[in-house]
Amino acid sequence: DTEFRRQTFSTVSGTSCGGLYTNIVTLRVETKVIDFKTPDGSSVTTPTTYDMCSGPQEFRASGGRSYEFRIDGTVVYTASSTADAIEITFDPLSDFTTSTYILTNNDVVDVVVYDLPLTASGTIDTAACGYTSEPVTVQVAATPSVTLSSSVGNWYCPSETVTFTILGGSASLTYRYTVSGLTTWTAVPTGTTIFAVVMPNVPGPAAAATVTVEATDPFCPSTPVQSVFVLNENELTTAGVVSAVDETFCFNTVPADIIEATAPTATVTGTTYTYQWEYRIPGATTPTWIDITTPEGTQRDFAFVAWRLTEDTEFRRQTFSTVSGTSCGGLYTNIVTLRVETKTIVFKDPSGTAVTTDTTYDMCAGPQEFRASGGRAYEFRIDGTVVYTTSSTADAIEVTFDPL
Repeated sequence: DTEFRRQTFSTVSGTSCGGLYTNIVTLRVETKVIDFKTPDGSSVTTPTTYDMCSGPQEFRASGGRSYEFRIDGTVVYTASSTADAIEITFDPLSDFTTSTYILTNNDVVDVVVYDLPLTASGTIDTAACGYTSEPVTVQVAATPSVTLSSSVGNWYCPSETVTFTILGGSASLTYRYTVSGLTTWTAVPTGTTIFAVVMPNVPGPAAAATVTVEATDPFCPSTPVQSVFVLNENELTTAGVVSAVDETFCFNTVPADIIEATAPTATVTGTTYTYQWEYRIPGATTPTWIDITTPEGTQRDFAFVAWRLTEDTEFRRQTFSTVSGTSCGGLYTNIVTLRVETKTIVFKDPSGTAVTTDTTYDMCAGPQEFRASGGRAYEFRIDGTVVYTTSSTADAIEVTFDPL
């Protein structure tokens, strides 16, 4: 505040007299206590450098009736209040005059506070007194930017262990991840950007799972960033059904082919199926499934081709589903059992001796009666040519054959 007065003198013929004073005029300067705060709530009383994170940053001011917030000296936001005590906020991302503004390193933010409200047209009153705050120079931490890659691309098999790699981060960041369907997060070990996930079996057709990684800068712990990786589930739901009727075949004969009766199913339309046939001998001491490695072993239906069965054998098909190069499944069909009929036949030479191995029989000329039992019909052959056919009513009945 300042007072003024005037001293007056009268001068005649070079003689100055008087020195009387006028009344005193007092000019008072209005003082405003303005409060300008950085986004962390600290009052700015001297030129300040403020370290901040990217994202929303709300500056605050009070102590006046109208306000001009400035960035690098340019007014970017104007506001008014109905009382000095009301705190006005300014966020460049939402309150910028013409568009949003992202603060960058060395931007200077301050505010001019006026004692009169805005005019009816929304401008600063020309009669208002303005008070400028101390400036705030900002230093902005870069927003982390991370992405994920997977060891299987964008397709996975249920319960498959998939390895993920975090890309684009920095050594200062910490990471954690979660998988769709879970409510908990798992921390990625410090110093690594690789983690493995046992992928879930997501119910429903055309299912997908998400893996979300969250990166946190210790300087800005309240503003972590997330990256979501979507993987489509390639699930084989059924292996299909193959000829379900167990059959019996004659010894050392080629059976009929095993045919697919019901096709396999999968969650993804357009799935390609591949197959692997297996067999085992149930009567073996330790029955073991064995892959059939000949070409027919990888076909949808199993053609026996040159297979001749001499003992009971079981067959099954393993089915796989393939989408975009990812093969899943390994489900098995039903088991088909092919039984070989065995007969205990008795063939006797004319002396009555049972023939169990290739035999040479010395005989005299004349009637010679060979005998056979164990079946219901018989073909007697000489040098491979059938020369006599006969039948019996029971396996135990012995039939005879005399070439003469």
